[in-house]
Order: sequence, then structure tokens, then C-alpha cells
Amino acid sequence: AAAFIHYDVGMWWRAGLFLPFWLGFMGLIQAQLKTCVIYAAKDFCNMDNGVEKIKDGNVAAKLRKKAKSVYITSLVSALFMTIMVMVIRG
Repeated sequence: AAAFIHYDVGMWWRAGLFLPFWLGFMGLIQAQLKTCVIYAAKDFCNMDNGVEKIKDGNVAAKLRKKAKSVYITSLVSALFMTIMVMVIRG
């Protein structure tokens, strides 16, 4: 992103940074919340004994809700960063 700003790369090329930003935020937020969105979607969790199927429907629903918050938070964060990179001039 810094190189794009420094070399005054076109605004629409800068928009392409959304995907790396989104994936980066997904990884960071999943690690922070200790929630894997892939496992949550499949009703699995990775505990001390390895990957296990979640048997309690309430726990699975809470985990899916937490995974949804990971998606939304990372999406909003990536969108914010992309817009910032698009409007900053070098």
C-alpha cells in the first residue's frame, strides 16, 4: 500500500488492495477471537484433543455468530483501509 501511494499508482489499482487487506484482517481477527470461520461453518472446533464435531446446537449457533462477526469486522476494516489508500495522495 505504501509503495502504491509513493509511486502515485492509479486509484483503481489501489482498489485491488481490498482482497489482501480483507484476508489479512480475517487472519488477525480469527487469531484474536480464537475462532476459525471454516470450522464454525461446518460445526467443528479445534480444542486440545484436535478437531471435533460440535454436538450442542446452542454452542454451534454461538460459534457461527462469532464467525459472522469475524467476517463483518474484517470486511469493514478492509473497506476502510482500501478507501484510505485510495484517497491518500503521495
